[in-house]
Amino acid sequence: MVKFCKEEEEKAIALHKKAIVVDACSPLISWDVRRRRNKGEKAVLKNILFPEMRKGGVDVAVTTVYDPFPLFGEPDVISALETISVMSLDLDESCDKVTLVLTARDIEKANKEGKLALLFGFQGLPPLKGRLSYLRIFYQLGVRIIQLTYNERNEVGDGCAERSKGGLSNFGIRVVEELNRLGIIIDLSHVGEATFMDTLEVSKEPVIASHSNSCAVFDHFRNLSVEQIKALAEKGGVVGVTAYSPIVKGVNPTIEDLIDHIDYITKLVGVNHVGLGLDLIYYTNGPDLYPDSYVPWTEEIITKGIEDAPKIPNITEGLVRRGYSDRDIEKILGGNFLRIFEKILAR
Repeated sequence: MVKFCKEEEEKAIALHKKAIVVDACSPLISWDVRRRRNKGEKAVLKNILFPEMRKGGVDVAVTTVYDPFPLFGEPDVISALETISVMSLDLDESCDKVTLVLTARDIEKANKEGKLALLFGFQGLPPLKGRLSYLRIFYQLGVRIIQLTYNERNEVGDGCAERSKGGLSNFGIRVVEELNRLGIIIDLSHVGEATFMDTLEVSKEPVIASHSNSCAVFDHFRNLSVEQIKALAEKGGVVGVTAYSPIVKGVNPTIEDLIDHIDYITKLVGVNHVGLGLDLIYYTNGPDLYPDSYVPWTEEIITKGIEDAPKIPNITEGLVRRGYSDRDIEKILGGNFLRIFEKILAR
């Protein structure tokens, strides 16, 4: 990376501290909480994750309370309920440092109190089991962001890895309408292109792609086409660029490659439609604090320069170096996602 002059470095540090930083994809927070609590640890959010997220300047994070990986060997509904239960218990023990977000006002309050604001999200909808009523239950349990599919087809629609390229099912249309009604943010990462476009047509609210990059910068089935990015922006949505290395560049990506995705999306649809959804494999200091992680520490799964949460300020440094204005950097770091949260989580 290019060396900063002292003035640029000081500007980047001050700007990062001033901004409200949102990571719209921090799925492994909940995994680490469950893993550590299974070993008898308490207040994991407060004692382990909060300090590391704060080193990175993160003010708001979205963590996954359901994903399709059976790490703990549980059926879908049980997995979601158990993760929500464990996270809620840890939040109670960590309440002086971390707070659960149910409305946009909770983010504002957490920021004033110096707490990390945490949102619960789903990656995929198998826990619904075809029952629309379950959405209301999960809303009552605190879920505020839902990703419709995870690569493959489910009852809602096709994922981005399906060969059939189908769109929303009839049930999927009802799900989108109910998510709008409840005030749950729709996430279109991992979603197939036809399902993506159908959702934009059906939804009355802006939607997000919490952790996706641009196919034009690096062609990968998980990344978004020009047409998808334009359609999402026209709906008022936000793309969260991700540091997950296989879709940044594929081989040995650096933070400069990540910022290339930000540059491209900004030039294509404007700075109001890009944010951060980093999907970091490690939030803490890599192998030192993850000796028995589900993923072995390896250079192949990280983007150099943003290996863990404390490195997130490097993104701000890179944006300063590329000539982004202070206001535009604040939008990318969190302001754009906050706009979505304030609109949909206002009820």
